[in-house]
Amino acid sequence: MGTMEGFLLGNALAPQSDYDSGPIWQARAAREQRTALAWKAEAEKLSEELDKEHKRFLIERRERRSYMRGWAVRGQVLREMCGYDKDRMVADSDVIEEKYKEKFTEMANEKDAEIDQRSGF
Repeated sequence: MGTMEGFLLGNALAPQSDYDSGPIWQARAAREQRTALAWKAEAEKLSEELDKEHKRFLIERRERRSYMRGWAVRGQVLREMCGYDKDRMVADSDVIEEKYKEKFTEMANEKDAEIDQRSGF
């Protein structure tokens, strides 16, 4: 039963007296209205944050696909044109990782900042 229905039912069934329950019901209705507005504002805030996260996800997925395609092509070129096999690729990747680790981290942080900016964070 809603607030207004309860107010009307209480007034109809109450004995005629000096007690007026109207202000109590009005105060309750006002509290419920404030609570509803607060929950609505919270839901809108969360919805905006979810939209940003979704946008970030879509951008990152697109970037990841492009990145993976590029490396797949590079790997195929190394195998077919340069005679690399799996063991040599693993050995060389360890050397490259060791030598350029800081640069890779810096590049990753720059890309994260760019994606955050493009998605509205």
